[in-house]
Amino acid sequence: ISCNAYGQGQTDPDFWQVGFQFGEGLGANNLVHTAIGCRASGHKFNVRNDNSQISWTGGLVQGGGVDFYHGGQGYMAVMGTRSEDSGRLFDSGGPAGFPQHVTFDDVVWAANEMTLDDIVARCRSGGVYKFRNCRFYIAPTGRHPKFAGDGSGFQLIEIDGVSATTAVGDLIASVSS
Repeated sequence: ISCNAYGQGQTDPDFWQVGFQFGEGLGANNLVHTAIGCRASGHKFNVRNDNSQISWTGGLVQGGGVDFYHGGQGYMAVMGTRSEDSGRLFDSGGPAGFPQHVTFDDVVWAANEMTLDDIVARCRSGGVYKFRNCRFYIAPTGRHPKFAGDGSGFQLIEIDGVSATTAVGDLIASVSS
């Protein structure tokens, strides 16, 4: 509860790569993690989940390359969180056919530093990715936040109640990895 992980720059090749790490990619018994009111900033991956389960509630993530990364199977639920000044809200491992179940509810994301491909969330594995009641705002002029599904195992992105002060771009079927 209320933990902080502050990095010094997402581009450093050796340090500040991950703010919070859940799981190690093996599956085993590293399961069922909960973070409430935590903050992470300045990392390549502010929050990284590798083949485990995480519920992230509230808090703030910012200034990262990717705010939330999900690799391997398992689930990730993000609720009531604010993010700003990061390159991407979400990225997943893959492309792969294994199932991932990822949900973002009531998330506010400032798109002012989004990656040049304008992709807010890149979903590259099987399973269902849900974005409900999320708000994306302050995108740079002429740029439009997008959601991307990629890979042979990719199944579904569900978008419900997403709002943006600039138009949300078309969902694109694939991107190069």
